[in-house]
Amino acid sequence: MEEAHCVLTRFQSITKIEQTKKMSNQEEYLMNKIDKLKKENREKELTQLMYSNLYGKANLVGLSATDLNDLVCIIDKNLEEINKRIETIDAENNNTSSTSQVAIAAKAEVSAMNEDDEDVKTNVTVNDNNIKN
Repeated sequence: MEEAHCVLTRFQSITKIEQTKKMSNQEEYLMNKIDKLKKENREKELTQLMYSNLYGKANLVGLSATDLNDLVCIIDKNLEEINKRIETIDAENNNTSSTSQVAIAAKAEVSAMNEDDEDVKTNVTVNDNNIKN
């Protein structure tokens, strides 16, 4: 309560012009806040309408052209988000599969090298036996 009294006292101590500016700034701030909340509320209402329509619970008949246009914007926004998620998942899957493919290729190469080593050892043994005979 004491803090509020201090704020009021400070406000009353400034000139009338400054008081008007501060009141205008406060009013402007509140109007901007209200506009932002109205926009968010509208977006939520349209999103709810979109989902209701998807589930067959709502009918779009009777909506104004503005409502329909705004609904299309919400649908487009949601489709963009879905496509981004799909791309992200595909990229993750491709990275995982390419990493797996690299690992498989490396394993195959190591196996081939081991087989080559075995062939070399066999050839050396055969050649050694031929030399001894």
